[in-house]
Amino acid sequence: MALRPAGAYRPLQEIKKFYCEGIGLRKLGAFENHNGYNDLMIGLPGAGLSPHLEFTQHAVASPRPR
Repeated sequence: MALRPAGAYRPLQEIKKFYCEGIGLRKLGAFENHNGYNDLMIGLPGAGLSPHLEFTQHAVASPRPR
């Protein structure tokens, strides 16, 4: 079973600092400016991509209400 919660969040650098430096998870992947979105994937060390947390951020502002 795969767990992949995803959502729009605050600045990704703050999220990365909290989860990676604070909790000890690892950055698994990321992308920038894909159709106006940036993305950060974080997970357990050595666990691969499943399960992982995925955080997205629109480059300008959220195109939809929260």
